[in-house]
Amino acid sequence: MVLTRVPVTVVENCRDGSQVLAATPMERGEAIVGTAQLFTQTLSHTLTYTHKFTDDLNFTGLVGYEYNTTSWRTSSTSVYGFDYNLKANNLIPIHYYDNMQDGARANLSTFSSNDPTADIQSYFARVQLNFKDKYSFSGSFRSDGSSKFGANNKYAYFPALSARWNITSEDFMKSGGFFNNLSLRVGWGQTGNQSFPAGAAVDRYQYTSNGSLSVVNFANPNLKWETDSLNKRRHRFLNPS
Repeated sequence: MVLTRVPVTVVENCRDGSQVLAATPMERGEAIVGTAQLFTQTLSHTLTYTHKFTDDLNFTGLVGYEYNTTSWRTSSTSVYGFDYNLKANNLIPIHYYDNMQDGARANLSTFSSNDPTADIQSYFARVQLNFKDKYSFSGSFRSDGSSKFGANNKYAYFPALSARWNITSEDFMKSGGFFNNLSLRVGWGQTGNQSFPAGAAVDRYQYTSNGSLSVVNFANPNLKWETDSLNKRRHRFLNPS
């Protein structure tokens, strides 16, 4: 990001007939150069295994690992009080932000920030059994660890179970009827929530404008995952076309 402010309205008349911009510091031009960087990286690996025990019974298993990291940093430099382009009728095509060293050194200011990096690491597994395309069972387990949480609670564990009955595959439904696809599914599971800014679990400080140090937040080593339990019952049916 670059920003240049060049005064063009506030002027003073000179003896030679030319016009000069008013001499107050902010009316002698200002330049700001800023950068913002967002970095994110995700690694994901999975391994799937399938096996047919009999013509009626099928098994699928999956294990995996996932890692994600995100960081955010910004910086900016600004200065005002340049010694050229002061005459409105004698401007030269040199941007202030390309020549910031010409600004008054006393008016130079810098700013930078670096948010804490957010890392999350997950191990997960899932198994599925299908019998005659009538009954299917699924179970999964996740172990999620996040740098957002306190040293005592970085990891949490989230299981889930579900079962499905495909009613239309039963013999009593094969003679035809009002539905051509009817099933019933029940499930239970737990999920975790980490939707808050990184750094809440550690001591954080910042410098104020007068050079002193202030506290952003104190460390909380017991900060832990928010866990929600979900219970689901669902039926699905389609009428004959």
